[in-house]
Amino acid sequence: MNKVVLIEASDAYNEAYDRLLKSTPVDQMLSDKKALHGYLDIANNPNLKESVRVQALKEACVLAGITVIDDANRTRKVPTLDDLYKEHGAALIAKANEEGYDARN
Repeated sequence: MNKVVLIEASDAYNEAYDRLLKSTPVDQMLSDKKALHGYLDIANNPNLKESVRVQALKEACVLAGITVIDDANRTRKVPTLDDLYKEHGAALIAKANEEGYDARN
């Protein structure tokens, strides 16, 4: 048995760990950046199963705001302003012109 395992199995270590855990604010233990980093570590770990890596990457994309999970539990890309303009741009310009705005500027 190695020394690290022996130390982590000791009562003194476990008591100190519990004391530190209870006194540390949650926001210092986990943040969106720390969670994202953890998911990316999993996604890039070649020793893990492909399905685990893909799921971690999906979670990282949701956390980063790249994708969202819809009501049917499907992952969808978050629309950008460019996406909205491509889809609705002509209608938005027409509406702005109707209301007296010069939408070309």
